[in-house]
Amino acid sequence: MAHLVFGFYLLSLFSGVFLLSQLYSNKSSVNELNDKAFADYYSLIAGFVCISAACLYLHINLPSPKVFNSYTSIIFIFLGTLPYSMTKYHRVALQLVISPKFNLFLTVQITYGAALACLIWWLPAQWSPLFFSLSIGMLICSLVIIAKQAKSSKLFPNRTTFAKRLSKALVVQSFSLPLIEVLLFNSHLSNDGVTYSLPLVFLINNMMLWKFKQHLMFSPFSQPILSLALDQLSPKEQEIAAALSKGLSNKQIAFEMNISPSTVKNHLYSIFKKCHVTNRVELVTKLQKIKPVEEY
Repeated sequence: MAHLVFGFYLLSLFSGVFLLSQLYSNKSSVNELNDKAFADYYSLIAGFVCISAACLYLHINLPSPKVFNSYTSIIFIFLGTLPYSMTKYHRVALQLVISPKFNLFLTVQITYGAALACLIWWLPAQWSPLFFSLSIGMLICSLVIIAKQAKSSKLFPNRTTFAKRLSKALVVQSFSLPLIEVLLFNSHLSNDGVTYSLPLVFLINNMMLWKFKQHLMFSPFSQPILSLALDQLSPKEQEIAAALSKGLSNKQIAFEMNISPSTVKNHLYSIFKKCHVTNRVELVTKLQKIKPVEEY
């Protein structure tokens, strides 16, 4: 059985490599940036599947209790870093500005996963389900927050009913299959150290992403939407945006406008949020593509 599952892991990995190679090699001026951002995020998932396959291979050829602990450590790291990687993709695809509080939560999640990856080797085995449940709970909270932020973005595409249902179906199967396996068919986990449903989940996602990519992936950045966002800036914010485009620092802007640097910082955060950018360099680059600084 383990050999059969290992072969299935390899099949799912081949499909993932094919999908990622197509995304990284996209030369379309419209979709290149968005596809590469998604490929960077999806590479983390593919890497996790690859390491899982390696752990299964070691179990088949070199059985050792250390394989199970190694795989458990990798799971905690994966659960901790997945929301951060997904958030980075949404920053590009939907031009989201992530709040400092959520950034702090993501940092805590990464730290928690890394700490458990190290401590799990010394903690009592009966504690593992508790820590694993906490990791899953934090992951679900992050996914809910990310989904709400995505829907609130003006760049969120007007998706068809088919796309919405397909997206929900992929999310459900991605969580339900491993959960069912862990709850009902978990006798092999302590022996093999890997889940049997993971390659199936990965393979289904790869097939659906390849066949319905235009429905499932978010639309790339749209210049008219940014132009609309600029119209929503207050006169003071437009003045600050113009000064920023000239390369002035926060202190220089504060001196010219006779306001405090902290006030400039608050205005910049508001500008970033309205224009769906994450930093001043990204804002200046996109402003210059729409209209000259003198027009502000």
